[in-house]
Amino acid sequence: GGSFSGCFRTGHLGHYSFRHTPVGRGFDTFFGFLLGSETHDTHNSWGKHTCNYGVTDLWNSTVKANESIHFKNLTYSAEMYGMEMARLVHSHAARMDAAATPFFLYMAFQNNHAPFTKVPLYDDRFPKIQAGSMKQVYNGNMAAVDDAIGSLAGALAANAAIFGGKTVVVFSQDNGGPAKSANNLPLRGAKFGIFEGGVRSFSFVWGPGVLPSN
Repeated sequence: GGSFSGCFRTGHLGHYSFRHTPVGRGFDTFFGFLLGSETHDTHNSWGKHTCNYGVTDLWNSTVKANESIHFKNLTYSAEMYGMEMARLVHSHAARMDAAATPFFLYMAFQNNHAPFTKVPLYDDRFPKIQAGSMKQVYNGNMAAVDDAIGSLAGALAANAAIFGGKTVVVFSQDNGGPAKSANNLPLRGAKFGIFEGGVRSFSFVWGPGVLPSN
């Protein structure tokens, strides 16, 4: 009886048939891509699964989203998902039965993941890191995620009458950072490795009743 929306990359969950897609698996809506290694700006997927041939891979539920404002304006992926999350929150809050209807939003960020895309807007925030270096790009890409999460937080706050006091946010990672870009200290190792630096990651849960009252 709730509203389930997805605004994310699928993480290789399959697209062989309709039932393998996010909507086929139970989501009411979906916005994102179905393959992997999608470019952050042109929204093309490159890789062995496409014989190294770029294909447009941006979907709005079951319809190609290549006519969307995001696709036409080459909107950077994290910014695009930030706007879509906010839109979904506002859309749910506008429903007549919003207060009585559960709402679930799943967002799996593409950042930080190859193919890494240099975005001056975010790289310029880290002038002390060598210009054009992978570390500067990596930090800039993570700053974009921070902004996208800020867009979600802002949308929730703007609709406090619906979401305030009963919304739970769960944030998690899938693995540690890559050796050439991230710093997993004091843990040993990095992504693709079996040491703790590769398999342990940060996560947190925020919401009413989670944090102790003052």
